[in-house]
Amino acid sequence: MCTLFIHPGHFKTGSSFLQSVFALNAEELERQGVQYPMLGSMGKAADGRISSGNGELLVDSRKFSRLKLKAGVSALFSNEWLFEWLGEPDRLSRVAEIVEDLGFSQVKVLLFIRDPIDHLASFYQQMVKRGGYCGSIDEYAQTFDVPERVERFLSALEKSGLNAQVDIHHYGREKGDLVGVVERWLRMPMGTLRVPDGGMVNRSLSLAEMEFQRTVNEFLGPSGELVADPLCNSLPHIEPHYVQASHTVQKELLERLTPAMKKVNQRVPGTAAYEWDFREHVEVDADDGKFRLDHSQVRVIAEGLASEIGRLRDQIGELDGKVRGLEAGAQASSEDMRRLKARLRAEKERSRRTRKKLGAERARVASIRASKSWRLTSPFRLLWRSVRRVRSGMQRGM
Repeated sequence: MCTLFIHPGHFKTGSSFLQSVFALNAEELERQGVQYPMLGSMGKAADGRISSGNGELLVDSRKFSRLKLKAGVSALFSNEWLFEWLGEPDRLSRVAEIVEDLGFSQVKVLLFIRDPIDHLASFYQQMVKRGGYCGSIDEYAQTFDVPERVERFLSALEKSGLNAQVDIHHYGREKGDLVGVVERWLRMPMGTLRVPDGGMVNRSLSLAEMEFQRTVNEFLGPSGELVADPLCNSLPHIEPHYVQASHTVQKELLERLTPAMKKVNQRVPGTAAYEWDFREHVEVDADDGKFRLDHSQVRVIAEGLASEIGRLRDQIGELDGKVRGLEAGAQASSEDMRRLKARLRAEKERSRRTRKKLGAERARVASIRASKSWRLTSPFRLLWRSVRRVRSGMQRGM
């Protein structure tokens, strides 16, 4: 059966890890009859590095046309942003067109959900890491609405006419068996898919790392590629810091999200249902202003910053070279312009002198023709012209 498999995440539910698994096993997936198309730098996910998967290829018509997917063969797309993208009816219509064009017999969607308080903590970390967020977790909690977005996503799929089979799992309860969940979803034998070396992909940050990244964000805006990404990629086993919202904020958040959570729970198996995960214990951040980074963390941060500074220096050097080239070209152009202006001035002066000479000659001719001698010799000139015409005619007749 030819199936379009879609894994839309969503955020902070093991998606980066699974995308690494998919990239690492692309050849094995194809042997099993499932294409996992990749373009450009997506192969870095196979090394366990942070990736956004290949879902962009599904939503970008131009890139999708380059894939040359085999008709009649299953295909797999994975990306956290598909969770947002597929919530729009017109975009679901595009998926329906793809299903028809490539002859997919069914659509299967794999979605992981996560209890809100636990999810908030991880989502907040991600926003500091990749979103440039600088505020506290209590401030960020005011905008956290993932269960509501899950409910909208499921409603959009139900109304789309795609007749998609949606498999929903609870990340918190199954995070130790994510690969097993995927293998069952793809209808593959257990143990088919290998996991990246190290296992952990896109971990959360330690307290010191998070405070460093948040401070950098204040000055540079989103800059996770300078600090957080190198730390998570190079040191995947550093113990992360669990940030937790205050009691009051937790209660307000759960009360606000309760209607959406209940609607989702009506659509999912009991094993995947949301729980109201209020946390009695609140871990308080260090308040002495002192944060500890070990040597390996300092080195990774320094290497990341040095690499970016070196890149910028090289870029500045290239730009300086281009500026010097433009300046030299401008100077040469200026010299050429100076020479052209000098030639123009010389030509104008030559033209002026020629016009002056011409005027003098015209005046001299006019003076001659006005003279008495010119008038007295006029009959002789007329006679001479007549003689010349007669002689010329005689020569032509001979």
